[in-house]
Amino acid sequence: MKKVAFCAAAAAMCGSLLAVESANVVGYNKAPTDAGEVIYRVATFESVSGTDSTFKVGDISVGEEDFAYWNFDYIATVDEYGSQEQYYTWDPDANAGKGGWFECDDLCTVDYDAPADSVELPLNKGIIICSQNGVDLTFAGAVMAGDTELYGVAGEVTYTGNFTPAQLTLGDIVVGAEDFAYWNFDYIATIDSYGGQEQYYTWDPDANAGEGGWFECDDLCTVDYDAPANDVEFDPNMGFIFCTQNGVSLNIPSPL
Repeated sequence: MKKVAFCAAAAAMCGSLLAVESANVVGYNKAPTDAGEVIYRVATFESVSGTDSTFKVGDISVGEEDFAYWNFDYIATVDEYGSQEQYYTWDPDANAGKGGWFECDDLCTVDYDAPADSVELPLNKGIIICSQNGVDLTFAGAVMAGDTELYGVAGEVTYTGNFTPAQLTLGDIVVGAEDFAYWNFDYIATIDSYGGQEQYYTWDPDANAGEGGWFECDDLCTVDYDAPANDVEFDPNMGFIFCTQNGVSLNIPSPL
């Protein structure tokens, strides 16, 4: 069940931003997909030639595997309900056989008047990848040098994820002294294949002798103290949902 009672679903598309310090280090990582399934992901690198805190659609590499518009393969941006918003697909034969990304409709009909290689999206913006054959896409770009702040829009559901190229645990995420807590119905949640919120995790600032801690919870943020969650892992590119009632930012450690 999607949780909308405490995060205003009628609000505009999340405008979350990242404060990112770039490094002169480049890298890449593969984003796994499951054949025929919708997978929620985020990018893991800044574009080398783009605007700060963004990545380019063209930074996503298909390689020589069978990912193409004729298979109804695509990536798509995500609205605040988890639904697919703007679609992009790959034509391996475009640009003199070098291939290219283009805007498309929900049937992957290519709009050749709308090339998308240079389209920039916020680094922490959730995207959907759908590959009929389970092709893994590759993200490449600049590695973030400093810690990053994940900003949430107050009262909104933000589709985001682990936007670093390293494994992240909930315990790595620093909440700080701001008012992010279970009593505000603040949480992070995994995402099912329909865009719904699956497993919820919330923060209790008073746990662990006042040091705070993450725990599993239900969709009303009722804490399960028998299920501590500091060690819950999110792989690179893995999407999750972030909801903060007061627009509190969380600190994501540097992957370097």
